[in-house]
Amino acid sequence: MRGTSESLFIHHTAVVAAGASIGRDVRIGAFAIVEDDVHIGDQCIIGPHAVIRSGVRMGQRNRIEPHAVIGGDPQHLSFDRDIRSGCSIGDDNVFRESVTVNRASLPGAFTRIGEPVRHFRLNVIGLRRAGIDREERTAVECMFRSLRARAALPAAGEMPAQSAPGRLCAWLSAPSQRGLSGFIATAGKRDHHDGD
Repeated sequence: MRGTSESLFIHHTAVVAAGASIGRDVRIGAFAIVEDDVHIGDQCIIGPHAVIRSGVRMGQRNRIEPHAVIGGDPQHLSFDRDIRSGCSIGDDNVFRESVTVNRASLPGAFTRIGEPVRHFRLNVIGLRRAGIDREERTAVECMFRSLRARAALPAAGEMPAQSAPGRLCAWLSAPSQRGLSGFIATAGKRDHHDGD
């Protein structure tokens, strides 16, 4: 393990690889695992049973709660585990209990979280699994590009109310604290008429 011993605390049951780079004032909890080729910035807290996989680059003041896995293999069935990719995390992030953040699925690429973050595409596979058809996915992706470009979106009334784009427009125009995950969680639900 390379790092600074100033205020560094590693629980005696934690496993920290010799090739890990650990910053100042870092706390690593009981039974946590930090693999080789990991950089953890200053003042981070790695909770009990958390796992930081090889290829993770973490900024300062991040908090990883118990049982979280950062930098694990992508869940795509055709992913080649021999691909070298990683996970880059900025400063001041909190990863709650049992969360999983996977590394990128493309060679040399990084899953990026925190500052500065850029969203390149929607999770089309997730939309497909939620039952969103190809036409609606295309419309949602066009709206996503508009959001990314900070362009004007269509008004909620300009779209069919039960379509995915219509629901997204309505959701974006309504006062809500649910986040985009609230839309995705309900995206596959459709109103059905009696007898359908």
